[in-house]
Amino acid sequence: MNYSDTNIRPAYPNDCKQVAQLIVQAMEDLACTFANTNDPKKTLPLFEHFFKEPANQYSFENTLVYEIEGEIAGSITVYDGSLLPKDRKPLLEYIALNYNVSDLVIEIETLIG
Repeated sequence: MNYSDTNIRPAYPNDCKQVAQLIVQAMEDLACTFANTNDPKKTLPLFEHFFKEPANQYSFENTLVYEIEGEIAGSITVYDGSLLPKDRKPLLEYIALNYNVSDLVIEIETLIG
């Protein structure tokens, strides 16, 4: 592999299809819980949607992608943990309305403070 052909860059909304697959792969069962399905492939539209939107936990705004020869090979999503309740709210409202998932208790994955 020629590492001169690699690049880390901010994500763009049109990276949604590639990055949604990586998010679902990393989240495993939790992604399925959010989409009320046992099929990880059925979760992709949910994460593509939120990746393209600003101001949420899974937004392109919070993501860097790693490219090799122009192809996305990895991604990392990072955000201010103190904003997690606000940034998670759009997802929780959306899945309640569109996937009939409510009263979901999700572990806080960051330290707030």
